[in-house]
Amino acid sequence: QQIVIVDIDDVVADWERGFEKWVLDHHSELTPTDYSYEVDAGLRQRLKDEMHSSGGMKELEIMSAARDAILRLQGNGYTVVWLTARPISRHPRLVGDTVQWLSSHWLPTDYIYYSDLNKHVFVVDKFPMAAALFDDKAETVAHAREFGIRAYQVTELHDFSLLVDDFLEEENDALK
Repeated sequence: QQIVIVDIDDVVADWERGFEKWVLDHHSELTPTDYSYEVDAGLRQRLKDEMHSSGGMKELEIMSAARDAILRLQGNGYTVVWLTARPISRHPRLVGDTVQWLSSHWLPTDYIYYSDLNKHVFVVDKFPMAAALFDDKAETVAHAREFGIRAYQVTELHDFSLLVDDFLEEENDALK
């Protein structure tokens, strides 16, 4: 069985918009500028910690077409392995919240790995033979590529669903 590694936040879960919505719902006095990295990184981190410890991650929306992309991967014989940098050592409830979020969107929950630090190192150490990796972090993608893993960076312009199509097309071309 071939493995495909998929990050959760900002790949299948709409983290950035969900975070902004959560802050608006719980701290309506703040604007996104108030808690931007550039203005107040400490406040941003405190808000993220509050969201993580309060169950806010369960409220994230699923990215457009993400579920269909997962189904296409599974339909082509790939096992989906989730790899997330959600900080479970600081917020243990994120384990259950993550499983609950995946389940609520009818996504597989068989294989979930949490790697708070050095996620890019974890990938190549644990899954050196992975068929592909999908992540929004350039560092994780670059490191996987250095070790021969086909890796795709999910961005606003290159969403997960389109990148899955690219991967499956490349796989089919390789079989010809």
